[in-house]
Amino acid sequence: MSFWVRLKKTLHTHPKRLVLILLSLLLVLAPLHAGKIPCKWSGVEKIVAVADIHGDYDNFEKILIGTDLVDENLDWIGGKTHLVQLGDILDRGDEAKEAFDLLMKLEKQAETAGGMVHVLIGNHEEANITGIVFDQARYLTPGQLLSFLPPAYIKKKELDIRKKYRSTDGSNGKLEEKLEQFWKKEIGGAQGKQPGDNKTRDEYTKNFYREYGRWLLTKNMVIKINENLFVHGGMPVEDYYLERDLETINNEARREFRAVAEWAAGERKDLMLSSSPPYVTNPQAPHWYRGWAREPENGNSATLTRVLATYKAKHMIIGHTVRDVEYIETQELGRFGDRVWAIDVGISDFYNDLLFALIIEKSEQGSVFIPWWGDDEKK
Repeated sequence: MSFWVRLKKTLHTHPKRLVLILLSLLLVLAPLHAGKIPCKWSGVEKIVAVADIHGDYDNFEKILIGTDLVDENLDWIGGKTHLVQLGDILDRGDEAKEAFDLLMKLEKQAETAGGMVHVLIGNHEEANITGIVFDQARYLTPGQLLSFLPPAYIKKKELDIRKKYRSTDGSNGKLEEKLEQFWKKEIGGAQGKQPGDNKTRDEYTKNFYREYGRWLLTKNMVIKINENLFVHGGMPVEDYYLERDLETINNEARREFRAVAEWAAGERKDLMLSSSPPYVTNPQAPHWYRGWAREPENGNSATLTRVLATYKAKHMIIGHTVRDVEYIETQELGRFGDRVWAIDVGISDFYNDLLFALIIEKSEQGSVFIPWWGDDEKK
């Protein structure tokens, strides 16, 4: 039985107790519901949007330097520019931790300079915050696993292997190969486990939540800058979401993610969620929705108009759905008359290994969109 199936089963175990717990949780999280974390900005002259990097720190660094946001020392030189990272920093690659550390540093530097760094919650952020990434094990690399495990735990687990395979001449021999095989097996063995059932899964989930998950839960799922919506997957067409303002959507999502994260990290014995969460692993939620990247433009224009009008926006910038390289070379990334910009071009070397950012400048006529390609052939 998968972790998520078991999770849903757990939600039904104590329904009466769940109501009391949920009420307590709402009181604790009241400041969030009141809109303490902002999600709207106006009067911003320049925005740089970067989509899914999936553990490819090197390409992310090149994009930041190439768009004049940081110098060669990776310090902020972007002034009052707003950088929007659209989510999915994690998985498929090994260097998400390095990207997080850089973003945390730039977040402070940009604020001092009058700019901002926005990190949005994508579906892969959700998966790691909650521990569900182990049930999507094809996404989790041994390198990423090790980067978020406590060093003492790694040392303890690897001790026997290192003793057995270290050569007498001091070289590693088969050591690295055996270690990689070992950690791949550990990832596979953690699938479908409950909190407390698998030590590696528990150590990863607890450590990730402590070091980065709590920071991510101060971020938004969707933001609005000037007339532009930024969201990982896309704003859904379902009434549940359209009936809620951006502040409510962000607060509800953070509340759900926190509840599962604390349960998965062993900080709470009871899971404080409804039996049908509108955000956690929900394919219609804003960090999962793929409609605006995939649905045909003919026949969906009026629906898009309704969605944008709901939030008083003119454009939506999304990631999440990787665009085919050939398609990118022959078509525009702007869809529906540039009202939607689907900019996940596959930055990571796991995909297309392309450098791309969308630069948005403010003018009297509205937003001006400037695609930035990191190689001359794409310019």
